[in-house]
Amino acid sequence: VRPTKEETGLDLPNDARYSKDKKAIVFSMADDNGFDTEEGAKNKDIYVSLYKDNKWQKPFAMANPLNSRFNETFPVLSPNEKMIWFSSDRDLNFGRLDIYVSYRENVNDWNSWSSPILLGEDFNTVDNDYVIRVEDSLVVLTQDETMKKDNDVYLSGNTSLNIVSGKLKDNNNNPIQCKVIIVNKADYSTINMVNTNANGFYAFIPPEKPYYILPEKNN
Repeated sequence: VRPTKEETGLDLPNDARYSKDKKAIVFSMADDNGFDTEEGAKNKDIYVSLYKDNKWQKPFAMANPLNSRFNETFPVLSPNEKMIWFSSDRDLNFGRLDIYVSYRENVNDWNSWSSPILLGEDFNTVDNDYVIRVEDSLVVLTQDETMKKDNDVYLSGNTSLNIVSGKLKDNNNNPIQCKVIIVNKADYSTINMVNTNANGFYAFIPPEKPYYILPEKNN
């Protein structure tokens, strides 16, 4: 459900969406204080406004690695608020805007998101891909950013993603920021790589083949 200015008092873009309990609103916008630091840059970041003290609070940008110097747009929270689905043109993807998922370590901490996970061909195409809504067991997608009710939905998929998560700390219990490499057990080839966040937290969708997890810091 898209929030309105009459309900919230906020000027919100057309990708703004409530959380299931209507105590949070997520949306994207370009801002001079965003994560895209190039002069004149207009890439969007994901923001959240929380309902506290009987009013909607000033929106704030979620931290890296959820946001980046690339576009992050059309965010939708899962019903349990453990995952956020959004579109981005970051990294090597299927083409243009693709759908990513980030997994949250702590449902009460809006800056505890994992490095975003690029979803596969069940969700992404060579064109721009957007999430319309996420239900308990279904995510509904479109390629039309206007999100109008009369537009065709081209794909739907199951939200039951098998996500492996963990946390890396050193001997002094300090979080480790590094790469986490997922390696094929059979030939030690690299299958995937993700980064830990500032709390040392990481998440990824495991491959079907047996694998090892190897942290890599400073080569």
